[in-house]
Amino acid sequence: MLDKLQQIIGKGKIRQNVSLGVYSTFKLGGKAEYLVQAETEEDIINAVQAAHTFKLNITILGGISNVIIGEGGIKGIVIRNLTSDKKVIQDEKDFVLLEVSSGYYITRLAKETAEMGYEGIEFHYGLPGTIGGAVYMNSKWSGHQPTKYVGDVVHTAKTIDREGKQNIRDKAYLKFAYDYSFIQETKEIILNVTLKLKKNVPKQLTERCMQAMDYRRRTQPYGVATSGCFFKNVNGQSVGKMIDDLGLKGYSIGGAEISTIHANFIVNKQNATPEDVRKLVDYIKKKIKKAYNVDIEEEVIFL
Repeated sequence: MLDKLQQIIGKGKIRQNVSLGVYSTFKLGGKAEYLVQAETEEDIINAVQAAHTFKLNITILGGISNVIIGEGGIKGIVIRNLTSDKKVIQDEKDFVLLEVSSGYYITRLAKETAEMGYEGIEFHYGLPGTIGGAVYMNSKWSGHQPTKYVGDVVHTAKTIDREGKQNIRDKAYLKFAYDYSFIQETKEIILNVTLKLKKNVPKQLTERCMQAMDYRRRTQPYGVATSGCFFKNVNGQSVGKMIDDLGLKGYSIGGAEISTIHANFIVNKQNATPEDVRKLVDYIKKKIKKAYNVDIEEEVIFL
């Protein structure tokens, strides 16, 4: 099968039985049956075509920062999205339209757009994922009100479906909401995103980048293996505060621990397994249900 896949994707573009844990911000997880390191949009398109031709499952990953990969790994083709192009496609007096590859790391994008005087991404500085993943999850900054969402500045997204059909999706189609975009339902793959960014003073925007980074370093675990905030808030209530009020900071199962800094973070304290994380998540959900009679939902995706 590998030889057949290489005929479509290209030799040297695809490998078999590759560990994904090394790429994950949580530093755990099994193997990809086939891994494509996609450096261009064409690489993604070819991988989708190959998966469709041979009826294989296809999974796209960016920064692997908001997912937990099971010990059994992922069957079929896994695309690790490393695309990193960006260009201004429209330059007006007050704003620009900036087309960005979906694999572009959002912290890099926040820094570069701030330095260019383009407003809208700067508060996402310090996040580990890609712009494609941020659009998929409608990533947010809630360090102050009102909350800033990536979806606020998305103009369009170019997507490809599992059969290989490409589309340009506008903001109305994407149906952005809290921790949500319609792409979560359609399972389309985002190829690139066009952002509508206001023009502003670069110094002011770079200061916002630093403000966001300072806030994250003060309030969240930094420099450790984690997947970010683990649970979605419920009806405006902070799940992190609920967990903290139950005295669960520092509680661990196996190598997975509830952060002592921010209770809505789970950290890989010592060689955690995906099963450790799952057990800890289930434990937290049961405790929250018993204490508050609410069902909480993971923001992090289990694969």
